[in-house]
Amino acid sequence: MELADPGFYVPQRIDLLLGAQVFMKILLMEQQTRPGLYPVLQKTQLGWIVSGEFCNQDEKATSFPQHGFFTRQCNSINDQLQMFWELEEINTPAWSTEERECEEHFIANMSRNNQGHFVVKLPLKQELSTLMESAALRRLQRLDRRLSSDKQLHDEYHHFLDEYRKLGHMQPIPSTGQPTYFLPHHAVFKQDSTTTKTRVVFDASCKTSNNISLNDILRVGLVVQQDLCTIVLRFRNCEIAFIADINKMYRQVRIHLSNYDCQRILWLDSPADPIQEYQVNTVTNGTSSARYLATRCLQKLADDEQSNYSKGAISILKHDFYVDNCISGSSDLDSAVKLVSELQSLLTSGGFQLRKWASNSAQLLETIPREFQENQFSIEVNGNATVKVLGLRWQPAQDHLQLVSRITSSHQQFRPTNFTKRNVLATISSIFDPLGLLTPTVIRCKILMQRLWKQNLNWDDILPSNLQQDWELIYN
Repeated sequence: MELADPGFYVPQRIDLLLGAQVFMKILLMEQQTRPGLYPVLQKTQLGWIVSGEFCNQDEKATSFPQHGFFTRQCNSINDQLQMFWELEEINTPAWSTEERECEEHFIANMSRNNQGHFVVKLPLKQELSTLMESAALRRLQRLDRRLSSDKQLHDEYHHFLDEYRKLGHMQPIPSTGQPTYFLPHHAVFKQDSTTTKTRVVFDASCKTSNNISLNDILRVGLVVQQDLCTIVLRFRNCEIAFIADINKMYRQVRIHLSNYDCQRILWLDSPADPIQEYQVNTVTNGTSSARYLATRCLQKLADDEQSNYSKGAISILKHDFYVDNCISGSSDLDSAVKLVSELQSLLTSGGFQLRKWASNSAQLLETIPREFQENQFSIEVNGNATVKVLGLRWQPAQDHLQLVSRITSSHQQFRPTNFTKRNVLATISSIFDPLGLLTPTVIRCKILMQRLWKQNLNWDDILPSNLQQDWELIYN
């Protein structure tokens, strides 16, 4: 007798769910039963299936326990642990077909306007008409209720979008009746930012009514800048070191007018006003292609201007930028002053502006206007002021790099009663070590996780005392 699922006792991925209308059509006439509380064997076009009731004849039916179960495999914790385990793996894949298509699309459709700003087209894989109704209106209504109950957030949110309008990065537009996509938006808070702590982020991953989002039909593009480790190691070779970042880098790259309908938003200045449609006409943070388009424009700027600037300035733009962060330097003060001046001019020619300059040389900083210098520092170790550098902390005065991990600052929260496998994994997963400087500690954490697994502990069981001691010794 061939069952429809011979391996029914082995958990497997569900390939297909059949509705009742299909189920009735695959049933055949043959059926096998026996007297008593036993299952029924029913023949179908897929094989025999078993259903019905069952009772042990040695016990009374009324006392036999009846249970129903629904099981589901949750991979989130397993995936999290797998990512943690593969953190140090080195992988340099070749360009994919989509990445090549994205590069070819950029080259074919990139231009520059009269002010020097780059104008690009979104690398769409499908037509905009593929998308259906967006959740932007519903999200705006929910946002409006939240802003009404939080005055500070209301003021900061409105200030952010008012700046968008004043800078010409978005503008009102009447409904055209053409296929459009409305970007929902929400607030993101970054308390350690020295400029804008509340930002408005546009959600291009929000699904439309047919379960497709704008990001689903956009090519992501390849990474065109060098890896973080290489940039930081080169930075450490500089006698005169400096850092800066590009002011609103994404928003300095314009979107071609043919893509304006891809980036509409809904907004109202007050609950009494009608909802107004706006078109966002710059590369937008939140779209999957934003990083590629903006960083690719920096590379193209270096290529376009290489005959007008020194090789040093061009090399810094091509090799010492990580997204919008410049982290570089020179061997002596004179060449560093020249490089800083050239970089400012070079970036300005493409519509970009460098700001938040910091350096280990006070003489170099004297050549930079005060308004373009980093004006807020954190006081970290031994009273020394630090500034953030690509996930690290840099002390310009001492020219020291520090790695500040949340694992050390949160350690005091883990009292003996809270030492569980769940808390250990959550704390280990919070380690952000892009350069691998904490590898010795990370390896010890991995060994500890292996020991926890061998103990067969549940997620919220208190760890044995010996494992608690090992957990504490990691930070000693």
